[in-house]
Amino acid sequence: MNKLHLASSPYLRQHADNPVHWQIWGKTTLELAKKQDKPILLSVGYSTCHWCHVMARESFQDPEIADYMNAHFVNIKVDREERPDLDNLYMDACQAISGSSGWPLNIFLTPDLKPYFGGTYFPPEAATKKLSWFQALQYAFYNFKENRQAVENQADKILRRIKTGNTSGDHQAEADALYQTLIKSFDPQNGGFGSGMKFPNTMALEFMLEYAALRDDKDAFNKLAFTVSRMLRGGIYDQIGSGIARYTTDPAWRIPHFEKMGYDNALFLQLLARMYKYTNKRKYKTAFTEVIDFLEREMRSPEGTFYAAMDAESDGKEGAFYTWTMKEIREVLGKDAALFSEFYNIQEEGNSPLGNILHQPHDLFAFAERHGIEREALRQKLKENRETLLRHRQQSGKKPPPIDKKIILSWNALMVSAYVHLYQASGEQTYADKAEKLLACLQASFRKGSDWHRFLIDDTPSGKAGLRDLAYLIRATIDVYQLTFDTRLLLNAEQLSNEVLHHFTDPETELLCMVPAAQTDVLYAPLDLRDEDMPSGNIVMARNLQELSLYLGRSGFRRKAEKILGHLHQLAEKNPLDYASVCSAVLAGEKGIPEICIIGPEAKEQAKEIGRAFIPFSILLASEDATEPLAMLEGREAADTTEIYLCQHFACQKPEEDTGAFLVRHSYRFKHNLERFKRTDSD
Repeated sequence: MNKLHLASSPYLRQHADNPVHWQIWGKTTLELAKKQDKPILLSVGYSTCHWCHVMARESFQDPEIADYMNAHFVNIKVDREERPDLDNLYMDACQAISGSSGWPLNIFLTPDLKPYFGGTYFPPEAATKKLSWFQALQYAFYNFKENRQAVENQADKILRRIKTGNTSGDHQAEADALYQTLIKSFDPQNGGFGSGMKFPNTMALEFMLEYAALRDDKDAFNKLAFTVSRMLRGGIYDQIGSGIARYTTDPAWRIPHFEKMGYDNALFLQLLARMYKYTNKRKYKTAFTEVIDFLEREMRSPEGTFYAAMDAESDGKEGAFYTWTMKEIREVLGKDAALFSEFYNIQEEGNSPLGNILHQPHDLFAFAERHGIEREALRQKLKENRETLLRHRQQSGKKPPPIDKKIILSWNALMVSAYVHLYQASGEQTYADKAEKLLACLQASFRKGSDWHRFLIDDTPSGKAGLRDLAYLIRATIDVYQLTFDTRLLLNAEQLSNEVLHHFTDPETELLCMVPAAQTDVLYAPLDLRDEDMPSGNIVMARNLQELSLYLGRSGFRRKAEKILGHLHQLAEKNPLDYASVCSAVLAGEKGIPEICIIGPEAKEQAKEIGRAFIPFSILLASEDATEPLAMLEGREAADTTEIYLCQHFACQKPEEDTGAFLVRHSYRFKHNLERFKRTDSD
């Protein structure tokens, strides 16, 4: 029978009504295991452990599972706060066995207390690379009974590893393999990928950033920083008005196809903001400030939404708005023209077949030293010169490129997420306000009755929304939630996710189609799998479903996400550049999604501080009183002090009160003084 009603611990008494015959750790129980020669299931947790409550509800309350546990194991519940010695010992064992640790801690022991198998949370149904709880029970019992000597040998091996402190293991092979395959196409001369024309490939750069941080890989960051530096100094980046072009026709980022796309710039903003969070380097903040200034100045509608694109041509000539003659530079800049022209490689005959395309072949610091100019003085002078040329470009009668004034739902949703990233990186409230306002505008403008639409023309919604439109809108909604912590946003995201799964699921593969699966004006509804210029709809929805499953406790969402990711993983192995978002998902799967839950009177203030840190793949919840109907709050109550809870890989860590100490332990910070960048303007 269940003995936990006799326990003094509130946590143990929470399990007193389980049909599992839980025992209390002690001499009588341990002697019973030896007498019956049964394996011990040791389950360790604590009262505010979210995933402990989830596993109890899903598995320990199940009568059939309880019957199996009662028949084949001696089941012992321990409160980690009562027995930190047991918790510490078997936590090390869990780390050695599975490569991760936390609570709930479920370890299978031989009758003489040696650990031989275990993990943290086990789901009620099998998932990708994770046994169900019932499968884990069967595995542990079968091997104990049928492979006893192997179990004893394994237990001895685990104990040796614990005693020597060697509990890390190697659980990184898959993301490492994807990274190594991706990097084979890296261009060491110019950065980026491939040897021909260059696209931003922002999703691949995001993966490199996450990989560099989580692996502490200097070479990965070196390649990433080199690429972004070449882009920011190249012709693909409008050196006068900012913003990036769609691609360059050469491998050195110098000669762009001058078309500027809303989605490229939104994705680039997100990358720059995250690089600033990781490195705290001024150049990335300067760049994202310039890019958002360009978008708001030239591509924002009066309603606050963003137009689709700017044409490459003006007056019938590609790049005419962006190229310069030496004569123009002299007339506009006067005495500053010579230095400016040298820095930006402006030549009498033009530096490209299209004319002078401004780019920076020189490092600012080295250039300043060569000319005997103080660095900051040079930086400021060049900034003033660029502003002068921008005013001239806008006022001189140069005909600007036509603007495609469609308002596309998916591209604007990317801008919502970009604003969230900018707020988190900078702490500037105006970005948060704009994110909320733009999201509200999209939700109000693109739905007519029960139908979502893809774009607006003259404020009139048109076209049926596709998978990316709705997936990106859900993503934006979850992102804005992490600014406002308004639970209604998560419920809206859940409702829209259910609509997407209902209408876009392909009945044969169970993956998601680009258009509703029942749409009749196409030969068939194609699956949206590859990233191409933007993240694939399937991968974005998988991420949405994963996060909503954690916030709201929707196991069905989690299973759907795992099914999608399992299929896409196979495709990424062959071509990681086309499936770079999948590479990030694989890395997230290995690391686990950090679930950061802050509860107490200063929750929102601390959330702002934590949001500014670089913690890849994390989700954030802040609540002053813990009364919202969210799964991440289950078993937790507000107290006089504010506490920070972290769960990851379905396991929870000890709550903390000190925000600074939490960030030291869990955020990732750039720490490489790489020789290649030591004396450059990237500092």
